[in-house]
Amino acid sequence: MSWPLVTGSHGATAEFIQRFDSGHQLTAISAYKDYHFNAVNDEGTPFDIGRNSGGFLNDYRQLSQELRITSPLGGLLDYQAGLYAIKVNNDAQYQKVWGNDAGAWFANEAQYKSLDADTAGRQLLQNSLANLDVAYSSPAGRQDIRNTSVAAFGQANWHFSPELSVTTGLRVTRENRRNTAQSFIRNTGSAPELNGVAVNGVALGGFASDAKGLLGVGNNATQLQLADQVAAKYFGKTATVTPGEAYASLSDKQKQQVAYAKAIRAAQIGVLFDRREAEPYVATQPALVLSPSYKFSPDATGYVSWQHGEKAGIAQFVNGLSYKVAPEKTDSFELGYKTALLKRSLVLNADVFLANIRNYQQAVRVVDDYTTQLNNNGQISYTSVTGNVPKVRVSGLEIDGVYSGISNTVLRFAGAYNLAKYRNFPNAAQAAENGWAGAAPYADYSGRPLAGAPKLSFNIGADYRRPVWGDKEFHTSANVAFSSSYYSDNSLSSYSVVPKSWLVDYAVGLGKLDKGFDVSVVVKNLFNDKTPQAQTWNSYAPALPRTFSLVFSGKL
Repeated sequence: MSWPLVTGSHGATAEFIQRFDSGHQLTAISAYKDYHFNAVNDEGTPFDIGRNSGGFLNDYRQLSQELRITSPLGGLLDYQAGLYAIKVNNDAQYQKVWGNDAGAWFANEAQYKSLDADTAGRQLLQNSLANLDVAYSSPAGRQDIRNTSVAAFGQANWHFSPELSVTTGLRVTRENRRNTAQSFIRNTGSAPELNGVAVNGVALGGFASDAKGLLGVGNNATQLQLADQVAAKYFGKTATVTPGEAYASLSDKQKQQVAYAKAIRAAQIGVLFDRREAEPYVATQPALVLSPSYKFSPDATGYVSWQHGEKAGIAQFVNGLSYKVAPEKTDSFELGYKTALLKRSLVLNADVFLANIRNYQQAVRVVDDYTTQLNNNGQISYTSVTGNVPKVRVSGLEIDGVYSGISNTVLRFAGAYNLAKYRNFPNAAQAAENGWAGAAPYADYSGRPLAGAPKLSFNIGADYRRPVWGDKEFHTSANVAFSSSYYSDNSLSSYSVVPKSWLVDYAVGLGKLDKGFDVSVVVKNLFNDKTPQAQTWNSYAPALPRTFSLVFSGKL
């Protein structure tokens, strides 16, 4: 059974506008928004594995203020300038609760065979995870994220002649991003006695034993008494005067069963860490734009544009250790032409573009310092985290237009040829088909296509409207969207290729000319195209199925 998804949002905006005799306008906008999200989802099987626990619990709040001055239009120069500030607090918690069947579900073959062999083992198997509740490290159990952004901005449009204009802009932003986090056990569940001694410096109060269940030499009297309680609870061994004697009386098989139950529990608890502060991201980031345009005729304009922008870095944790993400920096260039043809019945726009991106933010492969230290076996462990790809380039051609030269009909079209590639990406995760065991820790995807970026995409649409029955209007429309194939996974696995697809939507309806009332039948995915939205070797996001809707609209 799955509990309902609980969400809620509140917001308020206050806008103050003051117009001056000079034609200038002062605008002040104050805004508040909060958002609550709580997903308590079952894992979707008929078994009691994940007890309505999947997903994040989020409480998000933001407060923003903008102050902007705008000049009157006309003359050599028009401009706007201002200040902007936003403060964000986000309390995010990843919750995970296990049920009575979780131990059997997560046990490996050896663990399951040993524990399912007798009544005591089956009780250990069930209790290993039953009712355990953890603020789970994904990437942290609970995060207190605090972001503050303050910016000064200005944009000026220079009209040197009726034909030549130049747009210039500058924005300087001060970013301060902080994150305090921890991962911890919220409820020890049915078997706190199966906890380890500690995880990552977080004391759990358990007793020390090895992979075969033999007691460690460092156990104190309290830990040995806890071991005796395990012997009594699961195997009926009577506690003695000497701490640890009851546990020591267990057979090798019984000790192995305890070790297996503890291993199942430890593996699911994962990384715990005490409350700590990640390395903050604090930086001043500029954004610039320079774009001259020239009007060749009343119906034809050409333009060139250069823009520099920066996406703020991230303060985050990886297995309890701070891992700061660098800012993403983009320089974009565009050359475009806008024109109206055929007595302005055809509006046609086209441009070529190039974007060079440094420190592109996405999942990358990095050394997992925590797991490497934990294993302490001379082998380096790796993990995938949000990080930076050194260089990405995106270039291509875009075209869009509208044709209204047919009576009662409007034709729309838009398309893009997009070459998006990793120019330098030496530390990508290996694709699944390469095999993780024995494969090189990194794959070099320099020169390979960017994930999630089809090379060719376009839309063709038509709208037909015709007055009928006096004040009524019949209307119908269709849209065809095409996308070429692309990788849906950052590891560029062959299992993640989404093939080319065609998606057709159709609508037909009748309404009043004054828009007072309208009723339409809308069909999404008319031909029920089943191309998945995303897929990997072990997951699949199916296409949205064909849907029929009856839509009513009106106004008073």
